[in-house]
Amino acid sequence: MNVEPTTPDADQLTANTAFVAIDKGLLSGKVSEQVEAIVKFPSLFDRHPFPLLINSSMLKLADVFRVGSNFTRLCILRVCQQSERHLDKILNVDEVVRRIFSVIHSNDPVARGLALSTLGSLSAIIPQRKQVHHSIRQSLDARDPAELEAGILAAGRFAAVSKTFATNISERVSEMVQSVTTPVDTKLKLLNILQHMHHDTQTAATVRQLCVRLLPSFPSEQFVTTTLRVLTKLAAETLVDIPEQVELLLGYLTGDVRRAVKAAVLSELLQLSRRAAPLWSPANHGALIRFAAETRRTAEKAAALAVLVELARSVSVRQFDLAPDGPLMRLCQAEAYHEEAAVAGSAVQLLTALAVHCQERGVRPDVTGSAVAACDSLLLLLTSAGGAEGGRRLRAPLRCAVSLASDDATAALLLESVGGLARAAPAGPARRALLEALCAVGSQRPHVLAPLASDVLALLEAPDTDGDTTVQLCTLLLQLRGGSAVWPDSEQRALAAAAVRVSHWQAYKIARQAMRYGHHGAASRLLGPLLAHVSTEQMQFWLSALLEISEAEALLAAPPADRDMSVLSEASQRYARGLATLRASTSPTEQLEFPVEFCRLRWRSLQAHIRLWSACRTLQTSPPPACVANAGAAGARDDSQRSGRVTAQLQKSGAEFSSLADDYGRLHRASFDADPDSLAGVERLQRCCHLVAQAVGWAVRRTSPETVSAAACPAGPAAAAHPAEEACARAAAVVARAHQLSGAARGVDHRHTAALLAVSRLLTAAPLRLPRRFFQTLQRTVISLSVQPQPRSASEPVIAHPITSQLVVKIDGVVGHGRRGAVFRSIAQVQLRVTAALQGKPPADSKAQDTTIAMSRTVEPHNDYFHGQFLLDLRLPGIHVVTVDAHIVDADGIQWLTSSTEQLTVRAIDETQQSRPSRANSTQPH
Repeated sequence: MNVEPTTPDADQLTANTAFVAIDKGLLSGKVSEQVEAIVKFPSLFDRHPFPLLINSSMLKLADVFRVGSNFTRLCILRVCQQSERHLDKILNVDEVVRRIFSVIHSNDPVARGLALSTLGSLSAIIPQRKQVHHSIRQSLDARDPAELEAGILAAGRFAAVSKTFATNISERVSEMVQSVTTPVDTKLKLLNILQHMHHDTQTAATVRQLCVRLLPSFPSEQFVTTTLRVLTKLAAETLVDIPEQVELLLGYLTGDVRRAVKAAVLSELLQLSRRAAPLWSPANHGALIRFAAETRRTAEKAAALAVLVELARSVSVRQFDLAPDGPLMRLCQAEAYHEEAAVAGSAVQLLTALAVHCQERGVRPDVTGSAVAACDSLLLLLTSAGGAEGGRRLRAPLRCAVSLASDDATAALLLESVGGLARAAPAGPARRALLEALCAVGSQRPHVLAPLASDVLALLEAPDTDGDTTVQLCTLLLQLRGGSAVWPDSEQRALAAAAVRVSHWQAYKIARQAMRYGHHGAASRLLGPLLAHVSTEQMQFWLSALLEISEAEALLAAPPADRDMSVLSEASQRYARGLATLRASTSPTEQLEFPVEFCRLRWRSLQAHIRLWSACRTLQTSPPPACVANAGAAGARDDSQRSGRVTAQLQKSGAEFSSLADDYGRLHRASFDADPDSLAGVERLQRCCHLVAQAVGWAVRRTSPETVSAAACPAGPAAAAHPAEEACARAAAVVARAHQLSGAARGVDHRHTAALLAVSRLLTAAPLRLPRRFFQTLQRTVISLSVQPQPRSASEPVIAHPITSQLVVKIDGVVGHGRRGAVFRSIAQVQLRVTAALQGKPPADSKAQDTTIAMSRTVEPHNDYFHGQFLLDLRLPGIHVVTVDAHIVDADGIQWLTSSTEQLTVRAIDETQQSRPSRANSTQPH
């Protein structure tokens, strides 16, 4: 469970309170206090990026910039540079620019330079300000170096966002670059401006011709590398010049002997391979392959192979010649066994990319065998070398090994090699890296780990095995058994002994892995001793809940033939206690919404299975009288009524399982931050509920058993070995066999109930693998809403609004991603929904029948900020509750139930009725 420490610092303050606290520092007469307040603005913007706050803050900073010292101006410049993603929320742009631009007329060149740099950082919101453009052009003629450098930087910023400025300034920059009087260091800075001249093809072509002409005229190393970098960035933006740029770079790669130039060229080729690999021609590939084969410098060879790796991972791999005697394969075979690990690593990555392409496309010849042999050789080389960085250097080849393990034969071959290296490697980072790769393969193909059982036990009993390595070895052991309730005694003793040797946190991690892989009996034995070693009440409740859940699942793991309703009832009771304890472990910082809902649905499913068993046994305990049943079926014209009340009970049970499947679907759509494996686990449980519902439908309504088989289809090839998928497939086979035996039987008989009981036993006996989302949150997405209007004070929660005008509801929202950012999926759009509902009955004289107003629109976040506005026509006087919901839409167009909600209370006032009594009173005689 992730528990992040929280302290009552500025993060918990409201935006207004934080702004007032910082504003006091700005008003101070001491420079130190002003600077301390200024440097707090970037973090304030990140916490509360709302337009009103940012606009007020920038106006304050612009005032300080206008009258402050150069040091405070420098600090404000840094604030603008660090907060560029929030500058588009400034509302009074003209006023902010006017206050900063006034410093341009100062007699101090340093102040003018700081003003130009600050305006350059604001270029995204003022791209077409002619006055600023003119000042930048004038600064290029400045004699002061600080002002000239600031003008060059500002020119580059404005050229990147303004087509007009880029077109107008290109000629002036070209003249200065070609001028003899311009210093070389200034020319190098001016060249960086030319990389932004990509707004129109004519200007881009002119600038490119200029730079190509300058290359032979200024052959110095620094000038050539800078010019080539500018040309590469210009070509990457225009795209039409990429083939020509690749040819130019390859010409310098083979024709220039300077190491710095070759290194710069290879870096630019790497950028172009990532940006536009399809535009490379086979001739370009051949030239790069020849250079990689002929060069003797290991750094250049490794860099050239890195470029080929990027090309091999793109669609350009289809243009490669994979013949065994071709130049590419000869290069790979020669360099994969190079004595330098960097070169061999790049060659192995290239072979891996080619092998993955061959496996996915079915291309012949397949180079998987060569890739596996080269990967084994590199792993052996790096493992034998050892050193403090051994684990870090093993990461890349181990990732290649995991990518190559796409089938059982290749995975078994790689695991045999990696397992032997892990057994022979000394304790430390290298062994942990090797074991991590084994765990990665075992999570997808656990059945190939069987030959490693003896090695895992030997390493567990080794005296030099540390705690982290023990956790990895126990994970391998848990993957190896795949949720089986029957374990060899040696492995059980090894697991118990390992849990005693490690720390309490590491023992908890082993228990967590046991629950993730369905070994709940082992998890309960590990969690029991940990209850006496927790420091907080919240952790006590959390571990108690896990213990109840693991004991309940351990009861369900008994063989299906030995399980009766008492076992299900006891497991359900344990789940109920675990759910109550789990709810007690929640806190304001850890809501545990997914674990609580997941546990609740599992408890409901056990209750549903208990009721299904009771319904099936009703046919044996109280069978319907034949005459009454036949008469009821004839009257209802439904043969299923011949079975009496068991039919109604089964129909109710089927509806309950259908409702459970819908609830699992809602949990799936509410888990935007869950990892793909956790979502797949929830989908499997939903499919199990669908299968039971359809099996009940087959027994009652005689639907086709093919619908039950369709519900049991696995989600993908890798999911076929999952215990839930196997149980679904076996349950579907039971229904199909029972359908053949029952034939044309009328009503529900003992064969149907026996099939339903067998389906229930199979599904409840399948080991439940708790998803990773149950324990860890790798991605945390939070939407914060600010809704206007707001009441004047907390004591007046109701906003008064006349019914003669429309209520304007303004919504500002911020998307927060936590510390790790978007790991699995990101927000593409946000759907805003506004609902206004009248509380109470409408007035008697009102003709309107609809008392609810619903509106929605979809907005796209920009820099994690979105804005929406609605006009509500509240024609009925009374109290209206306005609810604002923000729903997430991902890049695939899927709308998730994860949302944020805000409410407003509005009192609609009929001003005409309120003014009538006063007018009537004024007409009465005195």
